[in-house]
Amino acid sequence: MIPADVSAILPKLDTRITRFRMFACHHRPDRSFFWRGKPFPVCARCTGLYAGYAAGAVLFWWLPADLRWGLLVLPLAVDGYTQYRGWRTSTNTLRFLTGFPAGIGVVLFSFSLAHTLLDALRPLLHAFFQ
Repeated sequence: MIPADVSAILPKLDTRITRFRMFACHHRPDRSFFWRGKPFPVCARCTGLYAGYAAGAVLFWWLPADLRWGLLVLPLAVDGYTQYRGWRTSTNTLRFLTGFPAGIGVVLFSFSLAHTLLDALRPLLHAFFQ
């Protein structure tokens, strides 16, 4: 049983979570996967991106450093742009399949950038903390 003072806060918290989710994703049911009759909290493309983020965080340590992350993002950009222009209609499966490698590409770029910046700052940090 939830205490009365906490139960009054829950609807506000749910609204805030929903707003954040809507900020991060449009959450259109027609563009979402369904589980047990309910739509995922994010669309199919964002589901692929988030799964790609997780995979990229693991794969970063085993993939070659010179992997062209931009090539992984390109399919998502083409799929999103052609659908936005009305040239064709994408499917949830295609949205997921283009979002997944893009998520990996974003993580590879972010981790590589962070690694490069830390390497560049290492002498400065070393001198500052000694």
